[in-house]
Amino acid sequence: MTLSKTEARQSLVALLAALPVAVAILAATYSLAEYVV
Repeated sequence: MTLSKTEARQSLVALLAALPVAVAILAATYSLAEYVV
């Protein structure tokens, strides 16, 4: 399976875009758990 440069760049951008979203979800879950407990 070979990736072209544009596909590799797109996947990298998608990964970088998903990272802060995952961090935000984790932070929201943590703050919610802190609030409940």
